[in-house]
Amino acid sequence: MRASAIFLIAMMSLSAATGGCEKNEQQTPTAQSTQDNSSPDSADAGSKAGAQNGADQERATATASPTATETTTGQATDAATPKAATSTPPKTADPTAPKTGDSTPEPTTKSTASVAKPPFTAENNPTTLAGRGEPSLEDPRRPAAWVYIDEKPGVYREENGNQLLQLFTVSPVSSTPTIRVEYFKPLIENPTEFAFALEPVPEDGQGPTEAKSYDVSAKSGTFKFGKVYSLCAPGESFIIRERRKRENLTEIPPLPPGTYMIAASIKTGPNASGGALGVTFFTVAAPKGD
Repeated sequence: MRASAIFLIAMMSLSAATGGCEKNEQQTPTAQSTQDNSSPDSADAGSKAGAQNGADQERATATASPTATETTTGQATDAATPKAATSTPPKTADPTAPKTGDSTPEPTTKSTASVAKPPFTAENNPTTLAGRGEPSLEDPRRPAAWVYIDEKPGVYREENGNQLLQLFTVSPVSSTPTIRVEYFKPLIENPTEFAFALEPVPEDGQGPTEAKSYDVSAKSGTFKFGKVYSLCAPGESFIIRERRKRENLTEIPPLPPGTYMIAASIKTGPNASGGALGVTFFTVAAPKGD
């Protein structure tokens, strides 16, 4: 497809997605946000890392300094007394010993694992690295938002000399993939609105067997950019609707094999105009043996 055709299809899909989901949200009494998975997880991880760090420091202090150990527990005091009476201090009393122990790198590794990925810069983002220049909110060929499926990288392509606006995942994904959305922060400040349309892409005049179109919208302010969600079952803070139906769904069934388009919209407020559009094509692999 040409870039202009893809852009038109994506905009029409998002119009249907945001319009339909907003209407359903008003009709649904349970529209209150009930999901925020990132904060509790981060708090638990921080508490565990802090507790482990404190325990490691206590062990290191007990090894290096008998005096400091005496103020901790009676058992540590008994252990420290013989060392003080020894004429030749043991090697473990060397002040430099804790620097080479196992306690120092362990909390560092745990804290590094919880650090968020750095934001994209003007030089380091998929659009610039594809040779298209800095991201733009006006030029659809220079996207300022990127949608990753199953954490797989995407590539930009050209067709008959035209730059396509969508990312293409480099390999097939599962039938219940994950989704992660990133955006170019210098152009968009504190977005609160997120919605996407999921549609099968016809190949040779036919789309995936039994594939359907879905409109999904996150309740205002609940979506966490950069977080990995389940595409088919993102959680209670999302409104999911099959394009042909009016009732809300709790999840999307596993996707049949074939190619799909996901067009995502990012905005800074419920009534904000414009925003960023991210489009990704991905392929669901057929089960082994088919």
